[in-house]
Amino acid sequence: MDFGERLKDLRMQKNMTQEDVASKLFVTKQAVSRWENGNCLPDVATLGKLAELFDVNIDYLLTGNENVKIEKEIEIIEKEKIVEVEKPLTDEDKERMLYKFNRIKGSLYVYYCLIVGFTIITIIFSIKSPYALIAGAFALLITIPATIYTRKLYKKEKEAIKKYDETINNDNNNNNDEIINKKDND
Repeated sequence: MDFGERLKDLRMQKNMTQEDVASKLFVTKQAVSRWENGNCLPDVATLGKLAELFDVNIDYLLTGNENVKIEKEIEIIEKEKIVEVEKPLTDEDKERMLYKFNRIKGSLYVYYCLIVGFTIITIIFSIKSPYALIAGAFALLITIPATIYTRKLYKKEKEAIKKYDETINNDNNNNNDEIINKKDND
């Protein structure tokens, strides 16, 4: 099997048309047709994009070497094993997460108050002195990025707690299913 046949076979496996491939690679349909008919080969950059599109290596596209596909499957399996090994969180972990979450939440409220306070003070004192306007703007320039960063931390911790709660609920549901199955078997 030559390059063009392999390319056509991979395209058919993905249920893609020549137009689909062309649009993903930003080339013409005619170019894809020429590659499949063996009239020419794509350039090196496009070979890389083709390999990525079809989840194969450039070596497989050019030579048909199957070992590349196997290596990708092994890599995927190893990644899945790593995910399975993750230990479940304990109640102590959740308490630490909640403590950290509440500290971040408190910091966020402090920053919000500082922004409001600096804004009000700047407006009031800028009437009397232009230096107050500069000082207030400087204070806001310091406080706003800190608030944005703290808000990101807040969202991240909130997601972690939500994930933990979902895990606990799933574990409880699985335990309930096991208890029901045991009762049904008895």
